[in-house]
Amino acid sequence: LSIGGAETSKIFRKITKNSNSIQSFVDSIIVLMLRYGFDGVDIDWEYPETESDSKGFTKLIKYLRSQLDCVEEFLLNSQNLHQKFLLTTALPASKYYLKNYKINEVINSLSFINLMGYDFRGPWSKKAGFHSNLFNPNLKYGWKPSSKNEESISVSEAVDYIIDKKRIDSQKIILGMPLYGREFKIKSHLIQYNENGSPFFDISKLYTGDGLQFSKIENNNDADIILYKDLPMNNSLEIHDTNLSASMCYNNETGSFVTYDTVDSVIEKSNYIISKNLGGGMWWDASGDPFLSNPSRSLPINFFNYVNEGIGAMNEADKNIEADRMTLKYSYCSELTNFEDTSKIIQDYKNKVQQYNELTNQNVESLISQYKDSTCSNSAGFKNSGISRMLTPSHSLLKYLILWFLCT
Repeated sequence: LSIGGAETSKIFRKITKNSNSIQSFVDSIIVLMLRYGFDGVDIDWEYPETESDSKGFTKLIKYLRSQLDCVEEFLLNSQNLHQKFLLTTALPASKYYLKNYKINEVINSLSFINLMGYDFRGPWSKKAGFHSNLFNPNLKYGWKPSSKNEESISVSEAVDYIIDKKRIDSQKIILGMPLYGREFKIKSHLIQYNENGSPFFDISKLYTGDGLQFSKIENNNDADIILYKDLPMNNSLEIHDTNLSASMCYNNETGSFVTYDTVDSVIEKSNYIISKNLGGGMWWDASGDPFLSNPSRSLPINFFNYVNEGIGAMNEADKNIEADRMTLKYSYCSELTNFEDTSKIIQDYKNKVQQYNELTNQNVESLISQYKDSTCSNSAGFKNSGISRMLTPSHSLLKYLILWFLCT
């Protein structure tokens, strides 16, 4: 159950303004989880901006983890329904925003981190550019941002910052990748032709000189977003930049420049994930992937296959370690290697969900009632329990991946 999203800072600020509001919010989450059978909670606060926000984020995560642990211990185990609830958070790739998250203080409460490796550029930017590039254009093309608003963001810089500066275990990082593109209307014609008459696009133009100016796409806030399954656009040239591990398509006549991930991007990011010993990958969002209509172009399916091949190439000792670590997250992925079986796997998963629901639905209202009456719940006088001290000023959320993907 993911809560939050773009521009939710003011909402979370209200939720975390005091202990009572945090308790009420968490109580409602627990009830929703029990009633609808969610296996965890994801907090997507975009973004903490002040020191007070940072403290509120920390309190919320720690308290929510304590409540999930309490429900596991006192309710589900007593019903012989053994469940370890996930608690994750979505983090931006920009160091400008990352600094406002006290990651070190909450990492032990989190199952893993979903690092949002996308939306680096968009209609808010001054110049066009890639929105999900793996590497830094500063290093590859010598590009210098004109202001902090044009900060050069890359996946690799964010990962290094979290691992090296924040000292976070790499296996706790799940790399987020987009299943959509962002369109810019470029004001100049950029495709040229070589001596053989083949078209080419000099990608370095994005990051040299003054960069590429673009016209705003009007109508609505999401007008620049195009689903991956609808790309590349008609009459456009699809290009992949191996220097940045980023892809695009461009129409010289209309000036339409769309930045997005392709199979090439995902393969290079798969290599990166394995080399950095990250925990896995995730996508926003499943509606953009052609995994039923054109599975050979599906980004998650190609990712699963390539990661499995990468593990297979390791020596036996490393392979055993890696296989143990990835079994939980990738147990469904290995079944998706045969594209023709995709629909069958989805139906099998739905059947398993139905079986779980039949087991738990008969007890769910009873569980909710027990929760409200238990020492876990605020309504049962939780303020007097030992865990409530976490809210005082003196004390400071590929199986999951594929379940999320298929459910969505």
